[in-house]
Amino acid sequence: IFRAEEMLHGISVAGEVSGIKVSKGHAYFTLKDEKSQISCNSFNYVKTYLPKDGESVLVKGSVDYYAAGGRLNFIADTITPLGKGYLAYKLELLRAKLEAEGLFDEIYKKQIPAFPTNVCVITSINGAVIRDIKKTVRRKNQLIDIYIKDVKVQGKDAHIEIADALQLVDKLNFDVIIIARGGGSAEDLMPFNEELLAREIFKCKTPVISAVGHETDVTNCDRVADFRAATPTAAAEKIAYDVESVRRYLAESAQKIKIALANSTALRE
Repeated sequence: IFRAEEMLHGISVAGEVSGIKVSKGHAYFTLKDEKSQISCNSFNYVKTYLPKDGESVLVKGSVDYYAAGGRLNFIADTITPLGKGYLAYKLELLRAKLEAEGLFDEIYKKQIPAFPTNVCVITSINGAVIRDIKKTVRRKNQLIDIYIKDVKVQGKDAHIEIADALQLVDKLNFDVIIIARGGGSAEDLMPFNEELLAREIFKCKTPVISAVGHETDVTNCDRVADFRAATPTAAAEKIAYDVESVRRYLAESAQKIKIALANSTALRE
C-alpha cells in the first residue's frame, strides 16, 4: 500500500538561497522564489555543497514537520548549485538602473542639520530599534523631540507602507527623518531594496537618514538616502548633539566677547 508520507521523500526543489547560517557542520537557510519560501536544513553539508546567499540551487531530500514548534522544514540530502539566483540578479539590475539615473549621486544628497530639534523615526513601534534610538539620544540630549511613525518593516507590502509614511511625514516640517530597522536576513531587508521606496526617498524634501540592518547590510534605501548610518544606534549618534558641550561653548564664547569688548573700550579711553 502506498502511504501519503512516502510522497514527502525524495523530492527535488529549486530556488534561491537566503539567510545561510552554519553551525557545527550543519547548514540552515531559506529556499525561496518570488511567491514562496521554505526553511531548509542540511546536516553534514560537507558531504554535499555549501551554498551562498543569493545563489540558485537544486535541493533533494524530504519534508519534515517539527510538531513541538509547529514548523515545516525541508531536509536537504543533496544540494546542487544552479548559478546566480534570479532574485539576486533582478536586485542587481535594479541597483544598476537607479545608479544610472543618478539616484545615488552625492550631488543630490542634502546636509543633515547639526542641531535638529524635531526628528521623525519611521520604524516599528514595538521593536527594539526605537528604544535604542531614544536611549542613545537621551544620553546626551533632552531637547530633541522624537516622533515615531509606526510601520511594518518586513513582509509583503512593507515597502508600500514605509513609502506612504515617508510621503506623509515629509510634509510636516521635521528637521530630519530616520528610516530604521534592526538586522535580519536578506529576505527580511528586501522591502528596503524596492524601487518604489528608493524613489520616494529621492523625492523627499526633508533630509533622510537610512539606518537599516547591520553594518554589512547595504540596501537601495541606504544608497539613495542623504546619510547612511551603519546601525540605528549610529543614526541616533548622528543627530544627538551634546547639549552640555554646546552650553559650555556658548558660555565660553560669551565670556570671550565680553572680554574683547572691555579691552576695546579701555583702548578707546
